Amino acid sequence: MSKVTKNIVVLDRGNYTTCSVHLHGGTILSYRVKNKEILYMRKKTAFNHFAPISGGIKFTFPYFGAQSYGPKHGFARYVPWNLEQGPTVRKDGNVEAVFTLVESEYTKAIWNYKFKISVRLTLCISELRVSVKVANTSKYFPFRFTILRHSIFKVEDVRKCEIYGLSGCKYVRLNENMTTTLDPEPDMEKLVIRRPYLDLFLETPSEIELRNIDAHGLKLRLKTTDATSTDVLICNPWEGNSLNSEDQNISADEYLHCLGVGNGHLSTDIRLEPMQMWQAHHIIEVVDDEYEKRIDELGRLLDNPLLLFKDTCKLTDVYSTSHK
Repeated sequence: MSKVTKNIVVLDRGNYTTCSVHLHGGTILSYRVKNKEILYMRKKTAFNHFAPISGGIKFTFPYFGAQSYGPKHGFARYVPWNLEQGPTVRKDGNVEAVFTLVESEYTKAIWNYKFKISVRLTLCISELRVSVKVANTSKYFPFRFTILRHSIFKVEDVRKCEIYGLSGCKYVRLNENMTTTLDPEPDMEKLVIRRPYLDLFLETPSEIELRNIDAHGLKLRLKTTDATSTDVLICNPWEGNSLNSEDQNISADEYLHCLGVGNGHLSTDIRLEPMQMWQAHHIIEVVDDEYEKRIDELGRLLDNPLLLFKDTCKLTDVYSTSHK
């Protein structure tokens, strides 16, 4: 059963499939499918409202990185959000909730614009759908922004993970303070983590796949629907937690068990005219290979029902032979 407390909202679809959201930063703390945790939360995470929650899924808005004023990666992950709707159960059994953030005196001191961010979460059997809308609520002034949905996934051993779908994309190594765009490495089918990673991949495809999330070969498919091409940020601090000051709070071996993947717009900003809206849709799909094999086999039989008849005849022959 879904629950709402002072700061935490739990979407519960049954069968041990849940999603928990903390209103501080609108942070998705946990996403479980059949009791399998998909997201990573750092061991030393503090819930004190003075810093962003370290782990889960959150948004960087309206800018990325450090600026001379305002917190790093924008204010969206530092401030309280509102539960505007839900959680409600739809006719198909999926559970929805809508979270919003609007301007305040604090945000206007950093970024003096009127806006509204709406994030609709839909918890499905094996998917978490995240739909985000950014509205310019001013009648007079346009603004520009960047936005990133940053997810930290829980992995058994990041050295064994494989990332498919980005090998043909140009990229920038942000942790080396590079501004030069690098060409994709030739003949590289997949990405593997072997160093401190803070690489921004440009003009990425709408779907990427993370493999070997655990020892059983769990896979995640990350899908994005957007009117324009999006960027993907791959992040892991590696040994020594060397990416930035926030990573100094990570225990020595934590880098092995987390993989950061961000989807959004960082390389180019988005311009919104007064009373206009921008939106994007993201899906995190948890892939069960055994289930997919059964579905493929069923599809094969439906395409050619004679195969089912032949298999039945084989079983009949075996039974008849064994009982002679």
